[in-house]
Amino acid sequence: MDYNYQAPFSDKFSLVGDVGIRGLISNYDWNQVYVRPGVKYQFNPYFGIAGSLAGFFTFNRDVRDLYEFRVTVDALAKWPDLKILNLSYRFRIENRTLILQNDPDVNNNWRARLLISLNSKKFHVFSQQRAIYFQAQYEPFLNLGHLKGSEVFIKQTRIYAIFGHRISNAFGYDLQYIWQHNRLSAAYDLSINVNMIRIRFYHRIQKRSKP
Repeated sequence: MDYNYQAPFSDKFSLVGDVGIRGLISNYDWNQVYVRPGVKYQFNPYFGIAGSLAGFFTFNRDVRDLYEFRVTVDALAKWPDLKILNLSYRFRIENRTLILQNDPDVNNNWRARLLISLNSKKFHVFSQQRAIYFQAQYEPFLNLGHLKGSEVFIKQTRIYAIFGHRISNAFGYDLQYIWQHNRLSAAYDLSINVNMIRIRFYHRIQKRSKP
């Protein structure tokens, strides 16, 4: 579950970010909390850039905890727009610093991600402010640097199926099913598939009108 916000300063520049919690439905052996503030600049309806700083804190019952800090840069694009459907893209470069509990060595590496999204138009079922939409997304991950053998559940691929509902101009939510393929660890060439359910809340903070 996570909360996403966008606070526009102008038509092009916004503060953005998200904060969330993740865990296992069946038990409490693995839990993660994260916070990721950032900024976004939209050049035009088709292209924008963004950047963020992030902290991911993973708590495990049977293995050591992991603390990860990221610096990210995004290139955002949307094309073509076919009215009923449109395609959007996010290319992200991440610098990741991983600190394993009670391990004096710090692992720093780079990762690239490409999110390709097929988006339906917004269907105004209840009113012009209340719209629903659907998305299908594909996201491969590419590690660009050395991975320590202690790193586990290394993301390889994600596939998303999303139902979205805009409650108003300011609020909305997504219900997401995510299939994720992981390499089990950097030390062994084994893999595991993960099924995830995510609830994502959106909040667009409205600019105050001048008195």
